[in-house]
Amino acid sequence: MRTSSSVARGPRSLGSGPVSPFEMLPDQRAKGNLLAVLLELERAEAAYADGPMWEDYLQVRAWLHAYFGEDDPASEMFRRLNANAPVVCPALEDGTVVDVNAFVADVATTRTVIFVNEAHHVPRHRATTIELLGRLHELGFRYFAAELLTAAHRAPGGRFPRLTGLGYYHDEALAGEMLRTAMRLGYRMVAYDDDTGCRIADEACHVDRERRQAANLYQSTLAGDPDAKILVHAGFGHIAKRSQGTWVPMALHFEHLSGVVPYSIDQTMFDGCRRTGPREPSFDIGGEPRVPFAGCVRPSRGLGASPYDAYVVHRSAEYCDGRPTWRVGPNRGLVEVPRSSRWTGQDCVAEVVRADEGPRAVPVDRIRLRPDREHPPVIVPRDVPLDLRVIAPTGQILLQHRVAVVADTRSSGCTRSLGPTQP
Repeated sequence: MRTSSSVARGPRSLGSGPVSPFEMLPDQRAKGNLLAVLLELERAEAAYADGPMWEDYLQVRAWLHAYFGEDDPASEMFRRLNANAPVVCPALEDGTVVDVNAFVADVATTRTVIFVNEAHHVPRHRATTIELLGRLHELGFRYFAAELLTAAHRAPGGRFPRLTGLGYYHDEALAGEMLRTAMRLGYRMVAYDDDTGCRIADEACHVDRERRQAANLYQSTLAGDPDAKILVHAGFGHIAKRSQGTWVPMALHFEHLSGVVPYSIDQTMFDGCRRTGPREPSFDIGGEPRVPFAGCVRPSRGLGASPYDAYVVHRSAEYCDGRPTWRVGPNRGLVEVPRSSRWTGQDCVAEVVRADEGPRAVPVDRIRLRPDREHPPVIVPRDVPLDLRVIAPTGQILLQHRVAVVADTRSSGCTRSLGPTQP
């Protein structure tokens, strides 16, 4: 099994035995209770273990943990899915780490198509693209193509995409923010993937999927606009520039169709493995003693014959009250979730949605509340009308408050933004 390629969405054959996890997602998301899927999968692990749907099970659990801000369980599920993946990161050796935004801006002076990938269970990878959208827009990029978009995201009246959750990796908070950012900047949104399902072991399906993706991307961009500047956000090995046997990645198909050589930036190589040498690469830039959340490195001797042009190396995450500090900044703060007897004794969901987008929009944050643990705070944008909801696994709304982030205070050494709530 290729550990560097993402898996197509869509129906899976149920066969005999437990229900396919992929079949559970759209229906339960429509009912507003993705937590019910996660709880059911946690209870039924033994029924899936080592069976024909074990890999599907691990992948969907990784996605769902990521939906609820549970980074470590998400990574653990993916580690079990890719048990043969390297434990120790490749050595950087002569690689030079530079600021991601500055690096990609320099690349964009000579390249018109830039591919960036993600691991679908790592929202942090979407944060990189959110940063790049603004910088590349300044440099004339006007197309944003994303694997997580399909034709189903087209809203009534043609507005594209709609931000109502559909139950796949689009339904995670940073994915929603990535799409909001692209739309706000005026990018032309491109959906190049489709809903044809590929089981992880179905090599022929994956081979054909890469070809279809490239054809759709080309027809939606360069075929009609030869001068287009395009940012593509894809999963795993779709952006690789080397083949593996009969498998030819989407990036290579796109190059052959268009005659344009894309620049591919990988974010997955250095996630989930143990780094040797210093704990963190040096992120000092231009002599300034600052450390951005990520840096870019060109392939070095330690990476061998690289299928990518550059790699993003993320700093190890730090946490405040169970939430990653890289998500909190000048425009975002932390808000406490109140306790109540109405949800004592059961796992519930706390999610925050923008008031102007409606209750079915992809939330700006979503967490799981456990009865036996301290409630983590939610991470929300400042100066935006928001609705905080607590939802039972059945989909019943137990609490809905209007939230405003208005001030900072200190709690346990962390900066926390506390806003008054109104019923």
